Amino acid sequence: MVSCLNFMQVYSIMELMKKLLVFIFLLTPLAVRALDVYQKIPLEEGIVLNVKKEVANRSFPHAYYEQAISSIPKIYPEHKFLAKRRYGKLGKVQYSIVCYKEKLTSDFVTISGIATYKDKAWFFETLVPKTAFGDGLLIVLEAVENFPLQQDITVDQ
Repeated sequence: MVSCLNFMQVYSIMELMKKLLVFIFLLTPLAVRALDVYQKIPLEEGIVLNVKKEVANRSFPHAYYEQAISSIPKIYPEHKFLAKRRYGKLGKVQYSIVCYKEKLTSDFVTISGIATYKDKAWFFETLVPKTAFGDGLLIVLEAVENFPLQQDITVDQ
């Protein structure tokens, strides 16, 4: 009787450990994403552009656009796209960009995208007031065009 009880205890501990490992496995990507470090680049009109170097991928910038267009409506059901481009070129920089309000009544517009140049890639994102969206978009695009020239974008993840 004692050996059977010990087996059941060991089995229960093993099952608990298995569940714990699955839990850790599922949370690891969330924890790693939470630790991502963005460099804040101040731009004109008080805009602060959050930029993070990405591992260059030949599917960029198209893959970012496709993912954003399919996921934003699921995350923000009341969203409104204000501008989007699957593929654009600014000088030698290729980019995709999505601009949206989370709700029709939102006072801010999210400008988000990815830019590539040779073997480099950068994710960028900022919030601008809806009243300054046009100017904000132009300011962000000017900054994106200059990413390859900016040696101070040093954040690597």
